[in-house]
Amino acid sequence: MQQPVLNLKPLAEMPLGSLARIAEIRGGRELTRRLLALGLRVGSEVRIEHHRGRGLVLSTGSTRVALGGGIVEKLIVADLGGTGVERPNSPQTPGTKSGSARTTVPEDRSPRQELDAED
Repeated sequence: MQQPVLNLKPLAEMPLGSLARIAEIRGGRELTRRLLALGLRVGSEVRIEHHRGRGLVLSTGSTRVALGGGIVEKLIVADLGGTGVERPNSPQTPGTKSGSARTTVPEDRSPRQELDAED
């Protein structure tokens, strides 16, 4: 019986909104441990939520994780399909670029609240 051919590529090359399964971690033991602590391991299914420069914000289950560009390049994934576009229920603030959304922070937790008030 023939095995299906998987379309493997670095996580950084996946489009916004796509689904992928981590197939390989091209890093050392320390990177593997860090990712495991974040709930990411070989076999984990992830969805690309946002592109942030070279890094990504991805979700796995109900958890969101932000990864830098260096780590994203070391994660090799199998493309599981998906929409390849931003989900329709993602919040978008007018004046922001497509794919970027503002997160509102409660007033009592905003570290910039006092700075913004002085301007």
